[in-house]
Amino acid sequence: MVDVDALRAKIEKDLKKIEAEIQSLQGRLNNPNFVNKAPEEVVKGTQATLAEAKNRQKSCEIVLLGCKQTEFFLNWYIPIH
Repeated sequence: MVDVDALRAKIEKDLKKIEAEIQSLQGRLNNPNFVNKAPEEVVKGTQATLAEAKNRQKSCEIVLLGCKQTEFFLNWYIPIH
């Protein structure tokens, strides 16, 4: 059996880290000095890393939604004997 509360806490913690990473990468890519002075492969690598981070963010959000739905079901489910 899965501990929904523990899973939700872990996903929320991971999501915060990912959001900080996204903010950092977006800040770098929004900086004209970085974009104009960094080698093209570095800029493209940063863009790829940002895209991967956004995909991880979406995955975490989906799992978190599933946890919330499971928690809702477990709180409202009344077994019939």
